[in-house]
Amino acid sequence: MKESGLARRDTGEELRAAWREVVGPETGSHTSIHGFRQGVVTVAVDSAPLYQELDVFRKVELLDALRAKYRDRYVQELRFRLV
Repeated sequence: MKESGLARRDTGEELRAAWREVVGPETGSHTSIHGFRQGVVTVAVDSAPLYQELDVFRKVELLDALRAKYRDRYVQELRFRLV
Protein backbone atom coordinates (compact mmCIF):
# COMPACT_ATOMS: atom_id res chain seq x y z
CA MET A 1 0.00 0.00 0.00
CA LYS A 2 2.87 2.40 0.56
CA GLU A 3 3.61 2.54 -3.16
CA SER A 4 0.02 3.45 -3.95
CA GLY A 5 -0.03 6.49 -1.69
CA LEU A 6 -2.57 4.84 0.62
CA ALA A 7 -0.03 4.00 3.32
CA ARG A 8 -2.26 5.23 6.14
CA ARG A 9 -5.05 2.71 6.51
CA ASP A 10 -7.59 5.26 7.73
CA THR A 11 -6.90 7.56 4.78
CA GLY A 12 -7.29 4.70 2.33
CA GLU A 13 -10.51 3.53 3.93
CA GLU A 14 -11.93 7.06 3.90
CA LEU A 15 -11.13 7.43 0.21
CA ARG A 16 -12.63 4.02 -0.60
CA ALA A 17 -15.79 4.87 1.34
CA ALA A 18 -16.08 8.22 -0.44
CA TRP A 19 -15.64 6.49 -3.82
CA ARG A 20 -18.33 3.89 -3.06
CA GLU A 21 -20.71 6.62 -1.96
CA VAL A 22 -20.03 8.69 -5.08
CA VAL A 23 -20.44 5.88 -7.63
CA GLY A 24 -23.10 3.82 -5.87
CA PRO A 25 -23.28 0.07 -5.26
CA GLU A 26 -23.58 -1.10 -8.89
CA THR A 27 -20.54 0.75 -10.21
CA GLY A 28 -18.74 0.25 -6.90
CA SER A 29 -18.92 -3.52 -7.33
CA HIS A 30 -16.98 -3.22 -10.62
CA THR A 31 -14.39 -0.67 -9.51
CA SER A 32 -11.83 -0.23 -6.75
CA ILE A 33 -9.36 2.42 -5.69
CA HIS A 34 -5.98 1.26 -6.92
CA GLY A 35 -3.91 4.16 -5.59
CA PHE A 36 -3.68 7.79 -4.53
CA ARG A 37 -0.49 9.69 -5.17
CA GLN A 38 0.19 13.40 -5.56
CA GLY A 39 -3.49 14.22 -5.90
CA VAL A 40 -4.20 11.54 -8.51
CA VAL A 41 -6.70 8.82 -7.67
CA THR A 42 -6.28 5.69 -9.79
CA VAL A 43 -9.39 3.54 -10.11
CA ALA A 44 -9.32 -0.06 -11.35
CA VAL A 45 -12.28 -0.96 -13.57
CA ASP A 46 -13.19 -4.54 -14.47
CA SER A 47 -15.02 -4.02 -17.78
CA ALA A 48 -14.20 -2.11 -20.95
CA PRO A 49 -17.69 -0.59 -21.44
CA LEU A 50 -17.73 0.70 -17.85
CA TYR A 51 -14.19 2.03 -18.26
CA GLN A 52 -15.31 3.98 -21.34
CA GLU A 53 -18.38 5.35 -19.55
CA LEU A 54 -16.41 6.50 -16.52
CA ASP A 55 -13.45 7.93 -18.40
CA VAL A 56 -15.31 9.69 -21.21
CA PHE A 57 -18.75 10.57 -19.89
CA ARG A 58 -18.61 10.72 -16.09
CA LYS A 59 -15.06 11.70 -15.17
CA VAL A 60 -15.71 15.38 -14.43
CA GLU A 61 -18.90 14.63 -12.49
CA LEU A 62 -17.19 11.94 -10.41
CA LEU A 63 -14.14 14.09 -9.75
CA ASP A 64 -16.29 16.94 -8.45
CA ALA A 65 -18.32 14.60 -6.24
CA LEU A 66 -15.21 12.89 -4.89
CA ARG A 67 -13.63 16.23 -4.06
CA ALA A 68 -16.75 17.21 -2.13
CA LYS A 69 -16.87 13.92 -0.17
CA TYR A 70 -13.16 13.36 0.48
CA ARG A 71 -12.03 16.59 2.03
CA ASP A 72 -8.94 15.34 3.88
CA ARG A 73 -6.77 15.45 0.78
CA TYR A 74 -6.84 17.42 -2.40
CA VAL A 75 -7.99 15.21 -5.26
CA GLN A 76 -6.63 16.71 -8.46
CA GLU A 77 -7.33 14.03 -11.04
CA LEU A 78 -9.03 10.70 -11.65
CA ARG A 79 -7.36 8.04 -13.76
CA PHE A 80 -9.06 4.83 -14.73
CA ARG A 81 -7.25 1.58 -15.36
CA LEU A 82 -8.76 -1.46 -17.03
CA VAL A 83 -7.92 -4.65 -15.13
